[in-house]
Amino acid sequence: LKSTPVTQRPALSKILGVFVPWSLALFLYMSEAFGEFLVWTSILVLGFTNYTMPLMIATKSFSGPPSKSGVGSFRRFVEIIKAAWADDAGRESLVLNLAVTLVLFFVIYLNVCKL
Repeated sequence: LKSTPVTQRPALSKILGVFVPWSLALFLYMSEAFGEFLVWTSILVLGFTNYTMPLMIATKSFSGPPSKSGVGSFRRFVEIIKAAWADDAGRESLVLNLAVTLVLFFVIYLNVCKL
């Protein structure tokens, strides 16, 4: 494991990993705030995981070995998106990804505005 302030102090890691989540659950259980917390985590975390991560993983897998300097990685990302857009199946998946992402942002906007 990488050495971080949390991994260097077992007591802090136990507090952050065990006591804080259970304490939050104790106070939020059976409350409206807990429901709001579940809605937001499902929208933000699962939306990102289900719709954005696959596109990132696919572009990373087609980009070849990473460059040591990291220069040009965005340019390569754009080239991969353009290549996917030229293919019918790639175009469909990009449009679907964009549509789902827009719906996700719209749902977040509705939750923020409480419409």
